[in-house]
Amino acid sequence: MTLSLNLIDFVLSALALQGFVITGLLFYSSKTIVSNRWLGALVFIVSYWVLNVELARMGILARYPLSLVLLPQFTFAAGPIVYFYAKSLIIGPQKIKGKNWLHFLPLVAEFKPQLIFLIYTSGLLYIPLLQNLYFKPLTQHILFNSNPGKLILVSITAYATATYVIIIKHQKSVVLPANKLKDLKWLKTILNAVFVIVVLLFYGWDRPSIGQYVTLLPLVVAIYVLGMAAWRRQAHMSIDEKQEYTQKPAKVHFAQEEADVYTRRLKELMVTQQLYLNPVLKVEDVAAEMLISEKALSNLINQYLGKNFNDYVNEYRIAEAKQQLVDPKNRNFTIAAIAFDCGFNSLTTFQRVFKQIAGTTPSRYQHDNFSSQLAIK
Repeated sequence: MTLSLNLIDFVLSALALQGFVITGLLFYSSKTIVSNRWLGALVFIVSYWVLNVELARMGILARYPLSLVLLPQFTFAAGPIVYFYAKSLIIGPQKIKGKNWLHFLPLVAEFKPQLIFLIYTSGLLYIPLLQNLYFKPLTQHILFNSNPGKLILVSITAYATATYVIIIKHQKSVVLPANKLKDLKWLKTILNAVFVIVVLLFYGWDRPSIGQYVTLLPLVVAIYVLGMAAWRRQAHMSIDEKQEYTQKPAKVHFAQEEADVYTRRLKELMVTQQLYLNPVLKVEDVAAEMLISEKALSNLINQYLGKNFNDYVNEYRIAEAKQQLVDPKNRNFTIAAIAFDCGFNSLTTFQRVFKQIAGTTPSRYQHDNFSSQLAIK
């Protein structure tokens, strides 16, 4: 059998196969970041679905009917997985127990090929009662004529809406670390794509030619990027940042006016006392200077400045490093010496954070600025 794939089909197939790799990486990292189990499950469901679509396009499913039995569908699980992933980021780790299993009950409707295969191979049809039930018109219609496609669309729309409501509702009532906010931002992008796709499908934009690519490719790419970006970002996280994923979010401590006052006070402390030069500076040290609790200070930085404590302090350290790197008095100093002088206790960390904030390496930044100074002279 000759298989023919156009460029978009090839891209979709490649993304699906890569999605299985990302799924493995996310499940491996879920040992420390529990919410990655849900994200990994979402990437797997979408990758598996796309792979089935491509197998159908290539005619493999039609040529080998047994593949319908060997490749069960899990599309009904997509909505609940998105919902629980959002809750795991906002509220805390989520587990499937008790009533949560009811969210996945509609999956039974997608196991009709397996049920039919079981009925025919197990000899159940030799039982008169089951035989009469099996050949009833209603049973035949449910097994062979009913299509759960519309119900899947309704399910995904309902769960996408519920997830969006949860995100909007809780983003203002709880304090979330910057990394979780990035994940939620990507998730909202995916939800917006889902709503657009639902509208397109409602108006019949699901033709096998262009329509399916318009609805399929953007969603697959968005979920692929979400999974890959989350894993890559988490690979560079500190132990404290990873622990933030498993902690329940703290409640808001400050009203807007109080936050403004404390934010100004925090900035004054950092500028006048240069607390950031302390390489072992901790939240409790700054909180003690401000006469507030550690939890309150963390909430202030997370909620009103949109970053965690380490990122906030490192921004001051990098600003100081920029000044020292271009100061002619420091031309004989090594970059490591400047890094340690600015509050970093690791040259590797300094180089990584500098490039993250400044967009270039310390040595390139120093070289470019010295060259500019010489050109002006």
